[in-house]
Amino acid sequence: LPFSADLQVAKDNGQANVLPGAALLYTIVATNAGPDDVALARVRDLAPAGLGDLAFACDAAGSSVGCPQACTGNGLLDCTLALPAG
Repeated sequence: LPFSADLQVAKDNGQANVLPGAALLYTIVATNAGPDDVALARVRDLAPAGLGDLAFACDAAGSSVGCPQACTGNGLLDCTLALPAG
C-alpha cells in the first residue's frame, strides 16, 4: 500500500509590529493530518537575516508527540519528530 501523510507547519509571532531590539517569541506548530503516521519528519526554521540570540524548545504538552533532546537548544531549529496521524 502507498504511504500517505498530510504534514503541515504553521509559524506565528502574534504581533503585527516589532520594535528594533525587542525580544520575539515565535510559535512553530507541526502537525500530521494523516492518514499515516510519520516516523521521521524533519522540522527546520531558517531565521531571517538580522535576528540573533536564537533559542528554541519543543513543547508537546497535550499531544502524543515526543520531544527529542535535539529539539531544544540555541541557533537554527533543525530537528526530527515522530508525528502520529490525527
